[in-house]
Amino acid sequence: MKAARSFSIPLLSLTILVVAILIFWTSCVPVNPDGEKEEPPDWSEEPIQILKEYYDSLNAKDWGRALSFLEKPDPLWLKSWEATSPTYEILEIKKYSEYSAAQQDISPYWNEYEGDVEGKCISLYVSHNVNYPSGWGAEPSGTYSTAYILVEKESKWVIADWGLIGKDACTAKMKTLEAPGP
Repeated sequence: MKAARSFSIPLLSLTILVVAILIFWTSCVPVNPDGEKEEPPDWSEEPIQILKEYYDSLNAKDWGRALSFLEKPDPLWLKSWEATSPTYEILEIKKYSEYSAAQQDISPYWNEYEGDVEGKCISLYVSHNVNYPSGWGAEPSGTYSTAYILVEKESKWVIADWGLIGKDACTAKMKTLEAPGP
């Protein structure tokens, strides 16, 4: 009987030690040389940069470059841009999920957004001033906001859609991208 008891104490001690090591190991966070915790890279930085470059190309009246940021470039956009010649000042770009969370008290619709598909699809909310030389384009000059859906397609982020975003925007867009073509 004494032999069984002496065996269970080291086994219990070993079990506690293993659990303690696992807890410590899983709670470790990489630290940079300054001793600060390293955050994982934000995968949304590249699509945000693409959106900024898109607006820069519109402001530079580089319509061909602006079209290159669109998943489905439509030459009709050229005519619209050339006719109205808008300039933009970006006030804010944030993830649509962050924007929708802030709108919870306005409408329950914002709570229904299903989210982005990490590394593949993101919805971004842009607040901007637009100025039309004539004072009027698609709407009068002023401050507006637009939601964009960007997708990673062939190792490149492109603007897939914009305007009002449905609750399943990224999910639906990913299905259309994965569907076999004609």
